[in-house]
Amino acid sequence: MGEKDNFSHNGQGHCLDVSHEAAVKELMDTTCERGGQRQWLYQTCAELLVSVLWDANPQRVHQTLLRAVRMSQDALLQHIAFTNAYYGADHPGTSRVLYVNGGVDPWHTLSVIRDGTGERGETVFIMDTAHCADMSNQRSSDRRSLREARQEIGRRVSSWLKMAALNST
Repeated sequence: MGEKDNFSHNGQGHCLDVSHEAAVKELMDTTCERGGQRQWLYQTCAELLVSVLWDANPQRVHQTLLRAVRMSQDALLQHIAFTNAYYGADHPGTSRVLYVNGGVDPWHTLSVIRDGTGERGETVFIMDTAHCADMSNQRSSDRRSLREARQEIGRRVSSWLKMAALNST
């Protein structure tokens, strides 16, 4: 795709400019109509190392994010280090938090996959599902691994609720 790439969303004219420069220009728009895109971009850029998410051209994506949020490379690294130190990176020291991830979820690399001991602990990993698949309504087409994960999630949350009820009496 070239510098002036267009994409027709309905095949009947009204093409969208999907060029790199158009994307950066849109991301730099600070008006309220952006619907949270800049905030999400800032969070993913300043608090998460997003370049691990894109295999196609991570350097270009990384530079685009830095340019769009007007942040230097040094500031980005400081923000990431602060976030990891403050929240515990992939060993957050939480309790009664269940970290559910899917193997085809691009965000799973930024989550807690195993507890601090390397055991399953408070994690559920669903090898063949995508982002938030466990949160959708159950369907007959769901994979077995997803159905079993939902049951496991239900068991763990039920257990925590029972413990909380016993401790409150």
